[in-house]
Amino acid sequence: MLKNFLRYKVLYFIESIFYNCIYRFFLWKKPKYDKKYRISIIGIFWNEGPFLKEWIEYHLMIGVDHFYLYNHKSDDNFQEILQPYIDKGLITLVLWEEEHSQMKAYQDCINRFKHETQWMVFLDLDEFICPRKTSDINLWIKDYERYPSILIYWKMFGTSGVMKHDYNKLVIEQYKMCMEGYLGIRGKCIFNTDYEISNYTFVTHHYTCVNHKILGFNTRVVPISVFKKFIVGTLAYHFLENPKKASAHIHHYWSKAWDQYEIKMNRVDVAHKENPLKDLQYFYDVEEYCTEEELSMYKYITKLKLKLANKI
Repeated sequence: MLKNFLRYKVLYFIESIFYNCIYRFFLWKKPKYDKKYRISIIGIFWNEGPFLKEWIEYHLMIGVDHFYLYNHKSDDNFQEILQPYIDKGLITLVLWEEEHSQMKAYQDCINRFKHETQWMVFLDLDEFICPRKTSDINLWIKDYERYPSILIYWKMFGTSGVMKHDYNKLVIEQYKMCMEGYLGIRGKCIFNTDYEISNYTFVTHHYTCVNHKILGFNTRVVPISVFKKFIVGTLAYHFLENPKKASAHIHHYWSKAWDQYEIKMNRVDVAHKENPLKDLQYFYDVEEYCTEEELSMYKYITKLKLKLANKI
């Protein structure tokens, strides 16, 4: 077992040298931006009515053009909330009834709609893209547009000690305590649709690899991090980087208040047959490490509140 472990580490190291020292010099092609949308979000949801409007308005505010939303048997007021955006052409809504098939939904979306948009990003309704050095994701992507796939690391937020969610407050203002570093190499990828995704597994939305033909050879290309280092297998470099210097994070409000976590742990999961959130030890482990106050989102709060109140 030790031999296999060391062998894989050596292979990862060699592969990392290839990507970070050789392959990057083959990346000179930039997108033409001749598609209908520049940046779009793919998401699947179930009974997220109370949180839909904030999530949509926030991402519109930072420059996202379109949403491909897959509804998995919701029976709340989602249609009432989404219809104004659908009427404006901002949302494509798809009914998705197949159980435990999140990646199938994503693959369906890419097969049907990738010709419409230059960049796509897999995003759940509890995840918010947070550009940190600009307030416009279109300006942010300019610094990465020659790369096929960019992994934006999660900042993992817990309950911040809140037992009951306050629906009169924004999610992004109510939860401030997060893990100090990153949760492994977990995050979400924004990828250039000029490339084909190389395979579809459960980790694809966290670690999106694409195919790129180089000198006649079809090459599987791993994502680059926001620190512009290619991430090969478990050989990541985020532990060498300062999260405070990252150009963007995904703020993952995975639990929200305890009452919201109780709802999530007792419902059917769209990706798994057995809901992993039922493991309370995992919940406690995340809570234990949420000891850092993260206020990057606070620069957006006033503007978002004014947008939600139709004052701007």
